[in-house]
Amino acid sequence: MEIYFGTLHACITSKLLIDVLEAIKMSRAKVTFCALLLALLAITSLSAASYTISLSGSVSPTCSLTVTTYGTASALPITTKVTNSTIATIVERSNSSTGYTVTLSSANGWLLLGTSSSLAYTLSYGGTAVSTASAAGVPTTITDSSATTPAAGTTKTLAISFDGSTSLLPSGDYSDTLTVTIASK
Repeated sequence: MEIYFGTLHACITSKLLIDVLEAIKMSRAKVTFCALLLALLAITSLSAASYTISLSGSVSPTCSLTVTTYGTASALPITTKVTNSTIATIVERSNSSTGYTVTLSSANGWLLLGTSSSLAYTLSYGGTAVSTASAAGVPTTITDSSATTPAAGTTKTLAISFDGSTSLLPSGDYSDTLTVTIASK
């Protein structure tokens, strides 16, 4: 420990305190001050402690879809020509660090089936054409991402196109069921 008194400089240790004080012939007040200072430093160093705090946490995986369908999906104007009519809005959410996929499948092989007839249709998802080459029930990939989505998710529209005006379709109800699935990679 080093203590400075103006230009006087002395190295003081607890063992040499008496010798140092006699050597520099300090007054009684200076001796008392130095003794108190040494005692205070000794107490401070004895009462010091060190602690470590470990921080950790985990994030649960999230992989979800929010699908909002529009009335046009259940009331398609089958006998007209429809081009890119929005039938649903889909919000994709995934926090998988390796990415995620979204697939779409058609129960009827991309056909609106009636009792005795059918009408082919096409879809677009987020403005990109959906491949309708897969068989009934076989999923086709409509999103293949290698990253996470923003916290609010990624919103895309699903739109349908068909032309029912070119032939006289038999009366009756026409339908298909689409299945949208999201999965982490």
